[in-house]
Amino acid sequence: MINSIKKINDFRLLKDARVLVIGASSFIGTHLVLKLLEHGAIVHATYRSDRPVFPQKVMTEYLDLTDLKAVKNRLKHFQPDYIFNMAAFVDGSRDLDMVLPTMQANLGGNLNLLVATA
Repeated sequence: MINSIKKINDFRLLKDARVLVIGASSFIGTHLVLKLLEHGAIVHATYRSDRPVFPQKVMTEYLDLTDLKAVKNRLKHFQPDYIFNMAAFVDGSRDLDMVLPTMQANLGGNLNLLVATA
């Protein structure tokens, strides 16, 4: 069962917890992974674009949140206690053609994550 936490004031509570960080190659995701490691969490990090470089004890793997089957498989394989979703599709373009792909990636990806954890 995946735990729900609203605010972490003490990362030591995550010692030995299995933590999945989605979007680990983002600025915040990278720092979160390092902080979790510092406090003894077992971290599995996923990325969609640039593969992040972490210490050897962090398993990194490609994951596209818009692929429901892949999301379900990742959760089944790793069985996380906690999930941090730092993933987002960001495009600075003002092109209206980017609205739909952005919504599909961000909203669809989050919906897939919610469905997969249910």
